Amino acid sequence: MRDLQRWAWCVVAAGGLASAAHTQTIDDFVAWVDETAVRFETFERPMPAALASTWSALRADRRLVLLGEPDHFIAERYELRLWLMDALYAEGFRDIIAETGVEDARQLDEVLAGGERRTSHACMLSLLGESGVDRWDIASVGPGIEETSAAFHDELRLASAGDRWRIHGMDVEVPPPCAYVRMLTLLDVHAHSAADLARIRDELRPIADESMGAEQARIALARLFFSSSARRLERSLGADVMAELSHALDQLEASVVLWHMIDGDAGPMAQRRIFSHREEQMMRNTERLLEQGGDDWQAVFLGHNAHFAYDHNALANGELDGFAVPLWKTLGASLAETRREDLFSVWLMTARGTRVEPDGVGGVTSFEFPPDSIEAAFARVGGAFVLSLQSDDPRAAWLDEARHFGVNGELAHGRLRELTDVVVFVPECRAIDAQTPAAITSR
Repeated sequence: MRDLQRWAWCVVAAGGLASAAHTQTIDDFVAWVDETAVRFETFERPMPAALASTWSALRADRRLVLLGEPDHFIAERYELRLWLMDALYAEGFRDIIAETGVEDARQLDEVLAGGERRTSHACMLSLLGESGVDRWDIASVGPGIEETSAAFHDELRLASAGDRWRIHGMDVEVPPPCAYVRMLTLLDVHAHSAADLARIRDELRPIADESMGAEQARIALARLFFSSSARRLERSLGADVMAELSHALDQLEASVVLWHMIDGDAGPMAQRRIFSHREEQMMRNTERLLEQGGDDWQAVFLGHNAHFAYDHNALANGELDGFAVPLWKTLGASLAETRREDLFSVWLMTARGTRVEPDGVGGVTSFEFPPDSIEAAFARVGGAFVLSLQSDDPRAAWLDEARHFGVNGELAHGRLRELTDVVVFVPECRAIDAQTPAAITSR
């Protein structure tokens, strides 16, 4: 998984990505940003009224807010979330769709409801036992990462009083134990209503050193059972429970396939296949949530900038045989096909700083993006700011050519105005460490 998270963002030729040539210089662009951007000093909470009014005007009643980050393990990720989510809460938002697994999100939602915090590892141990958990190499994360996540969720709980935030997961569980936990727990809960469910539960328990084929075969048998017994089970369990079991089985299979791909797919374009599979399941999970929520449902999405890119063809992910390879189809691109008028995308960007290596288990490294990057241009303005990219000013067209910008401390290449609506820029970021939990709760 660590190698998977080191996305191979390559600096590639602009062929196939660049739009029509523009005459605007970087100096023109920096001058436009300097005149247009809304400055702020810190992620002060509550947000000053004037700035909250600016955010409300930028959002313009769009009900699905995509709040992105360039890296998962920087402190500013959490500071921006709390800062902006306070304002969204005041405008009636109560639901979060997060880049986390469905079962992980369910456990976090119990915490937001005032329940006891249980780690995913503890839940897996209780249901699968040591032998079941030991099958997967589940590394512990670096100092402060779990504590910062806990502090963030505690802040959400405290800030929302009785009318709380609700959190939903859109991601695939990787590695798969949490997907097994969800499926087996559902089967346990409903086994009294349909005796066959206990047998399916026993047959679905993970087996050490099992191949992907054997694991998928067990899942296929469970699917066949549900299909052949659908009418009988629906009479016993009800349509809602059957839908929940079906979704849990889909999520389990997606998790199993993705895990085996990560573990064994080393061929050309492996990363593209792996992330395409993941993104497709994220979209299925999201569509299910949006269908349940209804046409007027408001939600804030939390995840990586790249997942929220509106046009995956405007963002390069390396090259093959000398040709630029556009990103796999993103969640943002899928949503934009049918819901563009409902979407409001905000990307956090930063020019330099420190970060924790992929998966949060590596050491802390420093980075600074090169002078020709978008972040370097932003840094010339000085200080932190909010910038709407949707402008008719010709100087903003500097962004309509494929430019370098950062993703996970490395360089991507794309046309930023086709990827997001608004940028929140901070010149420097800092890696999450043991001091971060106190820092994000003291603002």
